[in-house]
Amino acid sequence: MLKEMRKEIFISVINNMRFERAGHYLFMLAFGVVLGYSRIIDGEASLSIQKIVFMCLSVLFAWFGAVNINDIYDKESDSLTNKKRPLVLKTLTGRQFIGLTCVYLVFSVVFAAVVSHQFLLLILAYQAIATVYSVPPLRLKKIGFPSKILIGMASAVLVLAGYSAYNPVKNLSEIPLKETLYFFTAFSISSNLIDLKDRKSDGMAGIKTLPVILGDRKAKQAIGVGIAFSYILTPIVFGRELWPFAIIWAILSAKTVTTMKTPDKHVILTYLLYTPLMLKTIIK
Repeated sequence: MLKEMRKEIFISVINNMRFERAGHYLFMLAFGVVLGYSRIIDGEASLSIQKIVFMCLSVLFAWFGAVNINDIYDKESDSLTNKKRPLVLKTLTGRQFIGLTCVYLVFSVVFAAVVSHQFLLLILAYQAIATVYSVPPLRLKKIGFPSKILIGMASAVLVLAGYSAYNPVKNLSEIPLKETLYFFTAFSISSNLIDLKDRKSDGMAGIKTLPVILGDRKAKQAIGVGIAFSYILTPIVFGRELWPFAIIWAILSAKTVTTMKTPDKHVILTYLLYTPLMLKTIIK
């Protein structure tokens, strides 16, 4: 029986890590690394496999910690729309869950500190953004769709974290501004997607997300247009060779959002398939 309980806890914790969305943040990191490599300023530079692994682990643990922090304060609403969360299933006690969250965050900081001081500061900035998004008294997710600006900020911060691995930023003029602003804008707009499945619980909690304000049908149309717009921007920012792919992905993603009941995982996976094309534009 004890073995079965441990297996249940393990499966519950693994399922709660939401790897498809973790993949997004790893891409932000990877894009920053590739961008930094393409713009090496001080002669040749190298990045060891060990350091790359530590960077990825730091980002993953930061994400896992952010997920758990959000779940701690979303327990009531999750009981309505996300019934497989560990706290809802009670596979972990509140104390155990908080302990696991602390372990994630400590591991993230330790791995970041091994990489560099600048990388550590940016990971701490990411964790701070996740905290003000989820934790009272600020808990900015309560303000609904404007809070998605924080998700855009978190994405941009991780691009800069990856960039700093090759090109530590010494002053603001060295920041890859165009690309950073793109990711900030694109994911501030597109991240409204994650609210579609939570319309009922968000409405009961008084959180003014797009689905709560507009209803499912109109919200899906608005979000679909926003995601399509994000794809259409990529050839403008990263290179004209992306135009045919951007159009195809824009149409495909918009159609997926507007026709599927819960499109978030499908849209995220579709976007992750687009990322190698974006990376290729700066690897020349």
